[in-house]
Amino acid sequence: MSEKFEKDALNSSLVSAASTGIARRKLIRAGLAAAPVMLALKSQSALAGGNGEHLNCSVWASLSAAKGCTKSHAPAPKNTCDGYDKWKDKDTKVFPKCGYKFHNDSNSNTQKVPFDGKEFRDTNGNSYTYHDLKMVCAGVDSKGKAFTGVNYEKQLLAKHCAAMVLNCAVGNSPLTESQVRSIWSSCKDNGTWTPPGGGAAWTRAQCNDYFNYICLGTEPAGWKLDCRA
Repeated sequence: MSEKFEKDALNSSLVSAASTGIARRKLIRAGLAAAPVMLALKSQSALAGGNGEHLNCSVWASLSAAKGCTKSHAPAPKNTCDGYDKWKDKDTKVFPKCGYKFHNDSNSNTQKVPFDGKEFRDTNGNSYTYHDLKMVCAGVDSKGKAFTGVNYEKQLLAKHCAAMVLNCAVGNSPLTESQVRSIWSSCKDNGTWTPPGGGAAWTRAQCNDYFNYICLGTEPAGWKLDCRA
């Protein structure tokens, strides 16, 4: 083999090795560059799932800010909890907590009273009449009559909160019972509630929108349904 041929063969091998190395490095760099994109896509998918099969507060806030547009990730789950319309018909013997008093009275065990105040009284306004969670879910007083003289948004929040406490009892809620109680105490008189993790505080109407969605499957009227993927 001539010296020139040996040099040409060596140069060819070096070029081939260099090309392979460059290609490998490009592939590695491309893979690393794509990693954030893949992670972002994975995050969007996980984000849509909320807390397990539920829609948690942070995802709801993002979805609401986008007015329901779901192009950036999979549609968020809705109607994942039993609403007050279902709890009002539950058997108290099967679900004993349905019989827990919504408010406290002298005959109640305070450990079985999730909420405070005396907002819901009978149709005669008697202060000694208290209602259990099932009654509040049904929106009726102790005589089975519909509540009268009660702010609609406040009564709706009470019905939702009563239902959510019962959902917590059976492990079917994205919120804890203490968070549900906090929503009631903070928002019942038109105040605001700050969700876990911080962010903008929710008004009573916004809390009702969230509960309407996860319990009844009702989307807010302001959502842009035509922007869905």
